[in-house]
Amino acid sequence: MPPQWRRCTAAKKTSGRASAIVAMYAEGMDAVAHGKFDAATGPLQNAATEACRSGWFELAAHATTELAMAWMHVGAPEKALAAVTATADAFDGTCGVMLTAAWMQALLVRGSEPALALRGPVERLIMRQNRQGLGGAGTPGSPGASAGASPVSDIGKLLQRLAKGKPFVAATRKASAFQVQWITKPAEKTLVAFRGGFRRPSQEGGVTLAFYGPSMGLRRVDPVNNTGGGIGGETTQSPVARSTSSPTARRGA
Repeated sequence: MPPQWRRCTAAKKTSGRASAIVAMYAEGMDAVAHGKFDAATGPLQNAATEACRSGWFELAAHATTELAMAWMHVGAPEKALAAVTATADAFDGTCGVMLTAAWMQALLVRGSEPALALRGPVERLIMRQNRQGLGGAGTPGSPGASAGASPVSDIGKLLQRLAKGKPFVAATRKASAFQVQWITKPAEKTLVAFRGGFRRPSQEGGVTLAFYGPSMGLRRVDPVNNTGGGIGGETTQSPVARSTSSPTARRGA
């Protein structure tokens, strides 16, 4: 098993350890299915806590997501945020961008607009992922980063203070090319010529656009690497990229 996956699968080797935690999760989900959200919080909290103790990130993330949604249903958003924060803080930088970003997407899909307030702890967990080697000379994700520092892409730095709804990349269709303007390089305009039947990416500061002839779309927003290549070769498509059809991408779209 690759070392980077060990903490995200099992910190203990005791056979059957997960069955008790899954039973707690199932009890909570049964209560949710019957609309008993208050009753669901206890077993879901226990499942999330025990999954964190055992180092099972995916199970902890699922249990915490449902716990947060249950707290939202009973009108306790502060408890929902506390639950997400506790789970995010229980894990380090070895879970990988792919799994942590998937958790972010699950929260946004399950919680819609109210869940936007829950993403802060998960964003910080994503930033802690450190599978890519670092050094004094810097990396594509963090030029000049010192040893031990977590890489952050240019867009990753901007998204922390960018107002909701503000565009971070825009593409204008011209006669034979797209004119692309990046918020990370506001003074520059990149021309990408139409090429029928050929798909290619254009990257800047962690944002990747995909082009296919006279069509284009937002492919990925990487908060860690400027090259958009993920960490250690792992990538995940941004929730924004999955839903955006507009040529202008905005924060929180």
